[in-house]
Amino acid sequence: RGDLTTRPTPPLRRVERGPGGEVNRKQPFNAEEKQDKTQRKPIEHAHQWVWLVFGAFTVIFLLSSFADATGRYLMPLWVPAALGVALGLDRLRRAAWWIPALLLALLLVMQVGTVIRAAYSAEKLTPQLVERLRIPDGDDDRLLDWLIDHDYTRGYASYWTSFRLIFASGETIIFDTALPYDDRGTIASDNRYPPYRAIVAEAERVVWVTQNFPELDAAIADQLAAAQITYQVEHIGVFRVYHAFSRRVAPEEIGIDQIRFNTE
Repeated sequence: RGDLTTRPTPPLRRVERGPGGEVNRKQPFNAEEKQDKTQRKPIEHAHQWVWLVFGAFTVIFLLSSFADATGRYLMPLWVPAALGVALGLDRLRRAAWWIPALLLALLLVMQVGTVIRAAYSAEKLTPQLVERLRIPDGDDDRLLDWLIDHDYTRGYASYWTSFRLIFASGETIIFDTALPYDDRGTIASDNRYPPYRAIVAEAERVVWVTQNFPELDAAIADQLAAAQITYQVEHIGVFRVYHAFSRRVAPEEIGIDQIRFNTE
């Protein structure tokens, strides 16, 4: 009865038999190595998924009508982009832990800094890349307050003005998107929600709202004068509001939808 001691368990070995029954001894079985390989498989699948999403989106983006510089069309890429960054940082972690930590810190600082600068700018956070179409802080609220105070809840505006104000007002104010916003003139596909058009068509009192577009304002003045329609104009920030028409009038009645503009 000597001292009972715990002997270390010898490493497991894989044993396979050959065609003649002989034993083929292989290297010791490393459970940690097997577990690591098992854990890496989801990461490899994630790599494939990220590249697939980016590839498919690139093809769709280039071949569709949405191939412009507007950031909202890039929103579907945020998820695969975040996963791509994570996969890249994971690969760098194999070299040294502080490399991905430093890069992640720089990324977060840049992101937070960009958001803070945008929040303190005149336009605040905006997806609008065309400077002429950006709205200074407060102009929307002042316009909506004026419309409500003067009992105007229906009217005509451009694409970038109408839907934003409809949303901001909770659909208490409805616009027909019948006015243009650039030199291409009126684009029929911009006026994409028929119920709004029907609601405005039934209104007896309407306003026209333009946004920082002098060429359109000049054309409106000429066409209304030719049609002998009087009106009043209210300037609210970047907006010009046409109201108190001598008779109800829609843009297509005086040919606004046929005009193309030279903004150069």
